[in-house]
Amino acid sequence: MKFLIITIMLVCNFNSCNSTKHNDDNQENYQKYIGKSINYFLEQNKGYSKLIINEGKPRVAISLLVIYPNSITIELFPKEFKYMKQFDELGKWNLELFKKETIETIRILKNNSVIDVVPYNENLFNPVD
Repeated sequence: MKFLIITIMLVCNFNSCNSTKHNDDNQENYQKYIGKSINYFLEQNKGYSKLIINEGKPRVAISLLVIYPNSITIELFPKEFKYMKQFDELGKWNLELFKKETIETIRILKNNSVIDVVPYNENLFNPVD
């Protein structure tokens, strides 16, 4: 009996660990922001503690990190840069212009580990910059 209980606990724990990699609730909750402005996302999801423009290659903006105090970070990737210059020689981007950009992809992180990507994209779980 003890073996059965331990086996059930291990299976349940294994399944819950795997479910953090792709969560249908995240897909449903965040899909509505795809194609909308970053500013719209921020207006609907207040409570963040910090906004950071993230760079891929030096001085090339690739996303906006929306950091919440509960160890959750939402990374917003624009479809293209229509309002803000993606490259800035000094790495000083205009956040207000970035907020006008349209969201193409949302990456959800907890404790700096990717837990989901909307729309789902396996390559964004462990990107190679």
